[in-house]
Amino acid sequence: EQIQHAAIGVPGVVDLREGRIWQALNIPALDGFPAHDRFGAALGCPVTLENDIHLAAFGEQRAGRGRDAASFCFLSVGTGVGAGLVLRGEL
Repeated sequence: EQIQHAAIGVPGVVDLREGRIWQALNIPALDGFPAHDRFGAALGCPVTLENDIHLAAFGEQRAGRGRDAASFCFLSVGTGVGAGLVLRGEL
């Protein structure tokens, strides 16, 4: 009852118009998954979908090493390679 909105980081490309995940190469079952609708229904609140590495870059900008940088690249190397860019303070 207290959660009013959820931000969910997912792997792959987030289609904001359809609320689906595409090209999650390390989790093939997510390809085309209607994440926005499914997470919203499961949580019972509005949700915002974003790429997980983009959210990591946002976290670094707000509370990490990127606080004092106007522009930087957050690079993730794990099961895949991803990057989040902050340019002139904008994700």
